[in-house]
Parts: sequence; C-alpha cells; structure tokens
Amino acid sequence: MVNSVLRRGSTTPAEIYLSVGLALSWWEGSDDVLMGLFSWLCAKAEPTAFETYVASSRSVRGKMLLSALTRYKRRFLDAELAEIRSAMKALDRLAPMRNQIAHGHVGNTKRVTNGVVVMEGNFLMPSLNETGHQMRRDYRYAHTAVEIDAWRDQVRAERARIMDAEYSAIMRDQAAQQALAPEDQIALSIIEAISEGRVPISNFAVTRKQS
Repeated sequence: MVNSVLRRGSTTPAEIYLSVGLALSWWEGSDDVLMGLFSWLCAKAEPTAFETYVASSRSVRGKMLLSALTRYKRRFLDAELAEIRSAMKALDRLAPMRNQIAHGHVGNTKRVTNGVVVMEGNFLMPSLNETGHQMRRDYRYAHTAVEIDAWRDQVRAERARIMDAEYSAIMRDQAAQQALAPEDQIALSIIEAISEGRVPISNFAVTRKQS
C-alpha cells in the first residue's frame, strides 16, 4: 500500500458503517441459501446430517454440501451442478474479506511515508490492539465504503447463481411428482415415509396380513 499515489478514504465513518452492515447481512444471506439447499437435499432423508450441518463450521458445511451434491446429483442438470459448485468456490474466495469486514475498525487516518501523504480519510482497518501487544496499526488492509459495497455485490451475484440453480431443480422435481398418477403419488408418499423413518415398515406388513 506504500506508493506515491494518495489513497482517499470514505468521506464519513457513517458511510462505512452502513456498508459493513449491508455487506454482512448479504453474506449471512448467502449462508442461508447454502443451508436451504442442503436442507432440501438432506433434511427429510438424513435429519441427523442436517443437524450436524447446522452445528458445524463454515468449512465443514462446505464439504458436507459438496458431498450431498455428489450423492444427489441426479436431482440436478449438469449445468446446475456446475453453477452451484462454481458459486461456492467464488464465495470461498470472498470469505477472507468477510472476516476483515466483520472484525475491522472504522477510523479516520492520515498516513505519511517519506514525507508524502499516501492515505487520508475514513477506512475500515484492523483494530489498534488486535495483536494484544502494541497499540500500533497494522495496515495489511484498509477498505473504503465503495470497496465494501463492491464486495457485497459480488456476494449477491454468487448467491443469486445458487438460488437460480436450486429453484430450477425444485420446480423440475415438483413438476415430475405432479405428473404422477394418483396411485403412484400414494405409493411414493409411503416409500418416503418409510425411508425417512416417519412410519415403520411393520405397519404396512400388518395391514397386508389383515387384508
């Protein structure tokens, strides 16, 4: 960041506060979309897996979702799977800045190097005492409101790619079920109830003997 070009920060701290709040909300929204996708794939058939997903770290969740996408790949078109996996990788690349935004400190700074002002204005930077030792600023990152907004828009775009692919798969799945004959729909509901553990198979065995 040391150069002869003046880097101007945001005009007011309030601009950065607003950008931080919006950015983190959209990031949480992307996590919600990923959880919703995993829920659609696994919550009914594998409730324990879903409980584990919810309780896990983001990195573990990502591995679980990728595994679920492979296991249930027949529910998607190849293009949909490619979009979801690509968007997940993009979100992983955006994650480090999320941590900076979540833990940064907004402040007005003027940095001079070799007698030249190289930074001036409001930035989101590491806190003064983040290392727990010296009250000395680490300038390894310094974000303006505009830069945070640009990051947020990238998150929104990747989130939208996942949502679009999931929506297409869900609509196709629903259309296929609605096209079944009534007796096939009943048989399918019985199979699902047994496979999900909601109804023991012995119930149907007893019914068949009585009939």
